Amino acid sequence: MLVWIDSSRALCMCLIYLAHAYAYCDLFREEWKGGLIIVTNMFVVVSGYLFYRHHDKCGSGPNVLRQDVQNVACRLVLPTLLFSFALYFPKLLFNGENFEWGVFLERVLGGKTFWFTSALAVCQLLYSLLFFLTFIPRRLHLLIVLPLAAAGIFSVADCNLWRWQDGLEFMLYYALGGLYFMYEERVNRWFAMCRYLWGLAFAALLAVYVSHPVYSWLEPGFVVFQLACFPMGIIVFRLSPFEKLSYIGRNSLAFYLLSGLIPAVFATLYGRWLGTESAVVPLLVFASALGTSLAAVYVLKRWLPWTTDFRKLL
Repeated sequence: MLVWIDSSRALCMCLIYLAHAYAYCDLFREEWKGGLIIVTNMFVVVSGYLFYRHHDKCGSGPNVLRQDVQNVACRLVLPTLLFSFALYFPKLLFNGENFEWGVFLERVLGGKTFWFTSALAVCQLLYSLLFFLTFIPRRLHLLIVLPLAAAGIFSVADCNLWRWQDGLEFMLYYALGGLYFMYEERVNRWFAMCRYLWGLAFAALLAVYVSHPVYSWLEPGFVVFQLACFPMGIIVFRLSPFEKLSYIGRNSLAFYLLSGLIPAVFATLYGRWLGTESAVVPLLVFASALGTSLAAVYVLKRWLPWTTDFRKLL
């Protein structure tokens, strides 16, 4: 695996843990939401890059489609269902809620507990079908994906099982990751000429957006920001000195599945001991949650590796 892939995923995951720490301490600011959206979408772009890289080596066809479907089922759908079920009842006790069948079915079987992996599963499955069913050049995939992404972005349907609307939107970011893979050398040469300037531009653009956030695709500023951030963000990630965090990047699925409950527990504990008004508490929650997750992921990978990849049971 490329080092920058692991380091970029690790950075995204750390920022997600930090955002959850502030959210569970009730200190998350609305203007930070834009930055969190970008972090999430950047993760999807990297996943799209890897998807295209994999298919560039393996090609397409029935066998590849079968492997893709198995990968979605064993590495996204089943782990999401397993962790949703395993954490549902502890969450009920922790929050003092009563059991309701409707809520249980929606959150666990409906993919509502872990929205990101649910949406990513939908996106990856549809992209697998796109590679299998069409003979359109991959450079034109974006033209096919745009109406599908628009359908997800502007959908007003009440039913959003397995976050299919977000999954359709994710296809846009998958396509952007694919475009970067196909033109990687050209893009890198272009950015290499003034890479630090582009890094500063990315930081400035993010700062401007966070200070004037908009979240609607009907807003021109939001569209420009979303599309402009990805090429610059990828280059910044490729420059990021986070190789020591690569373990988090290699096991990002496990860290994500633990990123809700563990920060919530520490936020409650520190809130009782120190209160939630102190600016130090979210940082303590972040550090404690990330450290605990490191230990938990090590245990899972050492003794229960199938929990994040059911192919290991076959």
